[in-house]
Amino acid sequence: MLVLEREEFYFGYNDEVIDLRFLKANKMFPYVNDEMVVVITNSNMMRLFDRGKMEMGYVCLHNDITLALDTFGSFVLTAGKDQQIILQRIDSISS
Repeated sequence: MLVLEREEFYFGYNDEVIDLRFLKANKMFPYVNDEMVVVITNSNMMRLFDRGKMEMGYVCLHNDITLALDTFGSFVLTAGKDQQIILQRIDSISS
């Protein structure tokens, strides 16, 4: 029988998750925080989770629902229903 154990738990209301990406180090960005997860939901907020520090933050980038998400190194590219494309660099979650 397969037994699943919970290792990490993030609480809160995340609406409907549209996309989720992990920030990953590569040759151009070797110092990227590999513990960072970026999540977009059916809102204008982009949620950031730092799995190493167990921190969560968010940023409102668009005036309407965020529809698309991609990452490259520490850069996050989003497209929204407001017909805007936004490129944002994410280094850490600050309060």
